[in-house]
This record gives sequence, structure tokens and C-alpha cells, in this order.
Amino acid sequence: MKHIITSKQIEYLILLLLLPAAFWLTGCSGCTDNNDSGELENIPDVNVEIFRDADSTVIAEKAKEIDRKFQRLVKLTGFNGTVLYAEKGRIVLKKAYGYKNVRRKRDSLSTSDAFQLASVSKMFTAMAIMVLKNDGKLDYDDSLRMYLPEFPYNGVTIRMLLTHRSGLPRYM
Repeated sequence: MKHIITSKQIEYLILLLLLPAAFWLTGCSGCTDNNDSGELENIPDVNVEIFRDADSTVIAEKAKEIDRKFQRLVKLTGFNGTVLYAEKGRIVLKKAYGYKNVRRKRDSLSTSDAFQLASVSKMFTAMAIMVLKNDGKLDYDDSLRMYLPEFPYNGVTIRMLLTHRSGLPRYM
């Protein structure tokens, strides 16, 4: 028997694949970057007012369409979180759905709320480490104390953390 995949199923699959990225993006706060002087400087928020140009209606329509899909997802699955959708460097939709206290349905979420990402952030951390390794800035077998001298455990390497073999106690 042949199984036919509907367009709704594809839409939900795409939304589910985008959710970890949306959680990661909304969990970032106070982003900083190194400048040439070695000092840290704050990166300003994107000015949403720049979208008041000729294609602002296109952006508004796209935002409505995405919002409708997430409203439907809220009704069907109880989705609770924040969404940031951008295209070509422009924010199309930045919106929160649900509550800070999901069980009691109290305190509506805002787009500036932070989330405990737990396992979702592991893939981004691992990818960043792989990029640093590729750039020759670290080695998988480097001790963590090389980068964090105050780290309390001896002999723990980056490879051990990436493969969950460090033997560190659970802190949560």
C-alpha cells in the first residue's frame, strides 16, 4: 500500500525542523563580538522601521501567512515558544506564542524571554567547535584547562565533552 504525503504534513515537518533554530535564536541575549581593539561591544538590535519601503506589503503578507501557520500549530499541538523568521537579513516575523507558565497558562511569553535550551544547543556548540578545529584554533584532544584554567577537573578533553565521555557529574 502506497502512503501519500500531504502538503499539510510537509508544512508541519518544516515547522518542526525550524523550531530548534527558532529556540536557539530567541535564547540569545546580549550578543557581543570582538572588535579590533580587543574590547567587547554590544551589537544593536535590528531596526524594524527600515521595512517601511516599497516591499513592506510583501513582508507584511508573509508575516501574516507565517503567523497563521503558527496560530494553527498552537491550536493543534499547544506550541509554546517564540519565533524569529528573517529573509535576506530582514526580520519578517518576531512573535511569542503561549505562556511562561504553560501548566497554569499564566504570564504570556515575550520575544525577549530566555529559554533553557539544554540539548538543543549541543548541536550548535559542537558545530562551532568543529569550525574552530577546522580553522586550526583548537584540537579535539586539548584539555579544557587550556581554555578554562579554573575548570575544576583534570584530564577532561574537548573530545570527551563532544562524545559525552567526560564523567562529569550532572548539575541539573
